[in-house]
Amino acid sequence: MAIMADERPSLNVVFREPVPVRPAGRVRALRFARGAEVVGQREAFAAVCTARGWVAGGVVRDAGSGARGWAAAVRLAASGRYGVIVVDTVEALHGAEVGRRAALDLAARSGVRVVVAGDRRPVAVAA
Repeated sequence: MAIMADERPSLNVVFREPVPVRPAGRVRALRFARGAEVVGQREAFAAVCTARGWVAGGVVRDAGSGARGWAAAVRLAASGRYGVIVVDTVEALHGAEVGRRAALDLAARSGVRVVVAGDRRPVAVAA
């Protein structure tokens, strides 16, 4: 089932949510990805969720270069449907450093936690 993540019609932001229900008291994680599916993204997301005891939730995939997909992911998490957003790399947030900082600032202002799953460098995580 595909649900548009924005109120306006768009072909580049799609939200997919699995059917399983979250057990009470467990954090539900949302995966954010940019561009085409890369081998290992789902597995890395599942591993992060398993290691932390989270329930793997849906995915917001942004095929464009703008911030609409990220904004949709932050809105979903801020609404309480998800407790954290997991991204594969910091670069998935935005191609430029200024854009990455703006993305993390938006998450922080919204009270949304962000975890980087595939990056091995130390990263400031929005809480």
